[in-house]
Amino acid sequence: MDRTNEKKSFIAEVSILCKDPKEAVSILDSVDADNEGYVSVERVGSRIIFKCSFSEIGRLKNTLDDLLACLSLSERIIDMSSDRSD
Repeated sequence: MDRTNEKKSFIAEVSILCKDPKEAVSILDSVDADNEGYVSVERVGSRIIFKCSFSEIGRLKNTLDDLLACLSLSERIIDMSSDRSD
């Protein structure tokens, strides 16, 4: 079988479980604009599911790096906010 014209697709899915739906909405709101057009997002209760697909592995890696950095920052900000309210 000749696969020279077949395009590969690199796919990733990142799923995070938040402590409650309110936290999920906060995280989703904070990262949504940065990923518009690159990552599809679905929230199911306290879980957020991010999916992306690219024909180039480098673009997938860069998008995942950006997404994970945004998620990490969002989580730290939410943790800092909750520490101050306690």
